[in-house]
Amino acid sequence: MIYELKKSEYHLLKPMLLSGFQFPEVYAVVNLVNSGWIVADDPVNPTSAFVWVEGLKGFFLIGCENNISFLEDLNHFIDHELNERLQRDVNWVEVAGMHQGWDDVIKQSYHCRNVKQSIQLIYKWDDHQAVEKQDKDLAPLSSEYQVIRVNPELLSSAQIKNLDFLEAELAGFWGNIDHFMNHGIAYCVLRGNVIASICYSGFVAGNIHTIGIVTTQEHRKKGLAYQAAYSYIKELREMKLIPYWDCSLSNESSWRLAEKLGFVKDVEYHLYSFQK
Repeated sequence: MIYELKKSEYHLLKPMLLSGFQFPEVYAVVNLVNSGWIVADDPVNPTSAFVWVEGLKGFFLIGCENNISFLEDLNHFIDHELNERLQRDVNWVEVAGMHQGWDDVIKQSYHCRNVKQSIQLIYKWDDHQAVEKQDKDLAPLSSEYQVIRVNPELLSSAQIKNLDFLEAELAGFWGNIDHFMNHGIAYCVLRGNVIASICYSGFVAGNIHTIGIVTTQEHRKKGLAYQAAYSYIKELREMKLIPYWDCSLSNESSWRLAEKLGFVKDVEYHLYSFQK
């Protein structure tokens, strides 16, 4: 059977997280920092689990990949219970394995579901390389823009015309703004009373902050994402926190920005999507 774990039971999964990819997104859910839910093979001694990460709108498989009964029950769960659990109709499922042993299992278990495979890139921060590179590449910001830290005053301002853009982006990862403010950091680039670009903590796992960046369509290709990220990362490092970057290989603008900021590619892993 598949059991949905209570939040008080999430700590039972921590031994599964010690090997393979150290995805901060999974740690953030297990540690009850970011939103998500978990189903597992056993509510007392779980050995395999399926983790929903709300901010990514995707899943991670963790633990033992050779748990046949769990895989069979999970197939049934995806077919018959997933829509109700997500409170919406789901046509495609995105999932990654916590370690490489899951790769073949995912392809074999869901081969009838038209599995598609893509490559994700994880970039790690390198202090020595990055600081010198950032300062070298930081271009002067046009006088029509300003970079500011997201704070309670900004969030309560009646002057910002598209505050809903910022609120929706943060709420998608954190559930609500208050929860974000208790755990995350964000910087935005303003043009007058309009938010043009934001860089924020998507997930927090210990001292690791994953980076989320978005720029509105009309303000792209002006270097604003770099400006927001530069200020954001600078504060993280001053606080002895570690920035973390994860993006798809196909998202060239994202990984090129990471490299421009001084991140170094650390590892690749596979993301799978398949029809429900």
